[in-house]
Amino acid sequence: MELNTSRLSRTLVLSTEAGAFEELHAACLPLHPFDVTATAHALHRALDEDASSRAERSGRLAALARARTPDAWLADQFAAAAVSSGVSSPR
Repeated sequence: MELNTSRLSRTLVLSTEAGAFEELHAACLPLHPFDVTATAHALHRALDEDASSRAERSGRLAALARARTPDAWLADQFAAAAVSSGVSSPR
């Protein structure tokens, strides 16, 4: 039997220090990686989240993931690197 994880609702617990946090913060439970108590609370909240909240949060996460292609993400990384180095972007 194959498990289709795309149909399962999940809750993402994500560090505020993670590079993806800026884009995914609206669909995750944030935590600061050096605050052990807050991390425990965020994980507990994720595990206890009711099915409808989890499904809604999971839907937002899926929409955010579909909104940007890997090519667009990579192009943005190159553009940001070019700006920070003073080199013009090849876009």
